[in-house]
Amino acid sequence: MSRDITEQIDDICREECGHTTWAFTNTLSEKELEEIKNKNTGIILPSIVFYYDEFKGMGFDDICLDKYGHTSWVRLDNLSDQEKVGLDEVAEIQTINGVQVAFYFER
Repeated sequence: MSRDITEQIDDICREECGHTTWAFTNTLSEKELEEIKNKNTGIILPSIVFYYDEFKGMGFDDICLDKYGHTSWVRLDNLSDQEKVGLDEVAEIQTINGVQVAFYFER
């Protein structure tokens, strides 16, 4: 079975940027493309944008699904200190856009 073009683009993005966060330029508005250019948040090619930030444009559900295959996560600012005890044993804690999020290893 042959691979489709998006899988090949994923491979290129992973090799060049260390992740697979990219978009077709024709799916972005002129404003979005201008913002990428002005803020230098990605590489704009004629038909594809490779984002520098792995999580650009992704919600926490998307990030969790992409990394762990499920959508079980929690923002740490929603937990009490007691609820945070031992969390690092069952989840990966990351700071994304200034927000600490725990992505559970298993659903």
